[in-house]
Amino acid sequence: MSSLKQFGLDEVLVEQAAVGKPILGICIGTQVIMHHSAENDTRCLGLVRGRVVAFPAGLTGENGRPLKIPHMGWNASISGLITLSCGDSPGGRILLCAQLLSHPRRSGLCAGHHGLRPQLYCGHRQDNLVATQFHLEKSGRPGLRMLTNFCNWKPPFRSRSC
Repeated sequence: MSSLKQFGLDEVLVEQAAVGKPILGICIGTQVIMHHSAENDTRCLGLVRGRVVAFPAGLTGENGRPLKIPHMGWNASISGLITLSCGDSPGGRILLCAQLLSHPRRSGLCAGHHGLRPQLYCGHRQDNLVATQFHLEKSGRPGLRMLTNFCNWKPPFRSRSC
């Protein structure tokens, strides 16, 4: 956030979101859109009402083993990130590299889950804004498909088409 503020990009992002410009946040992009982050008690952009918190204790992977935090690894295919997958699951696995999670206040904004236990959100959508906790650009074909879909997407959010 300090870098965004230093270069005036915080104001640009807020302004562009307000006029309906499609915005895609990747990884930390799911955090800066929230109102507040527990990391360094930081005020964020406030595009989505919610907060960023540390991973909860006791997370396990698909194999049932406890996860090391920060977590870096391939996780089960996401489901429900409709905006980017054009209504169906993109298949494959996603690369997650995180120790913090963003939680929107309204659960309807949560747009996907990944293969950790308990199940955690991996994406958010609101009007012209989409954010993924995972790295699209490093998640092979599913991630590249979602990036292509975003480039072709015409907001506002439509549930069954891009």
